[in-house]
Parts: sequence; structure tokens; C-alpha cells
Amino acid sequence: MDDFSFVPSIRGKSKLALNGFLCRHQRSRGENHYFRCERNDCPGTATLRAVNYNDTNGKVDVGKSHVHEADDRRDQVLQMIGNIRKEAATSSLLPMTIVQQHRQNVDAEAAKILPSESALW
Repeated sequence: MDDFSFVPSIRGKSKLALNGFLCRHQRSRGENHYFRCERNDCPGTATLRAVNYNDTNGKVDVGKSHVHEADDRRDQVLQMIGNIRKEAATSSLLPMTIVQQHRQNVDAEAAKILPSESALW
């Protein structure tokens, strides 16, 4: 079984993070939830067999292969942005302070692809 998790998208939905690739939810039929690569030019697909489409207890089957390299940094960046949004909604800290705190916890490789601080707050 492949190791997978879910990360929040920019629009607040869940994306499937699987082996360094990110996939968006495409459709569901019963307990089969179909995902497609977030890149429109890639045919990569995966199927999650679970009760809900964002259930981490399910089983993932990889469908079509991706036509690009995996990028583990992108899911880390999306996770950080999701954490910033959650904290900003409940914290009394200034947005700039929250962003700076979270940027310190990201490794150097992922920091290279982060949006600018002003774009995050």
C-alpha cells in the first residue's frame, strides 16, 4: 500500500498527496473516490477506496502514471499555507507574525518555492 495523506488546497479543499505527487478529487462513486493529478497536462490518476474521499484509513490504488517528476516540497508548502490560515482565523497575532513563525519551520528546499511573505498575509 502506498503512503498517502491529504493537504489543504489554496481554495480550502483536500488534495491527495501520494508519493510526491498531488492529486485533486475528481468524482466519487460509492466507496470509490477518483483523483487526478493537479497538473492539467499529466494523465496521472489514483483511486481511494474509503467511506469518505478524505479518509486516511482507506486504500489507494495508483492508476495511470505521471509524466513529470515527483515534488515532495509542494505538499509541504500547501500544508504550511493551510496551517497559517487556520491559525490566522483563531489567533490574535498579526498575520505577518504568523507567517514568519511558520516560515521558520519549513526546510530550505521547500522555502525556495514558498510564496513571498506579503503574498501569504
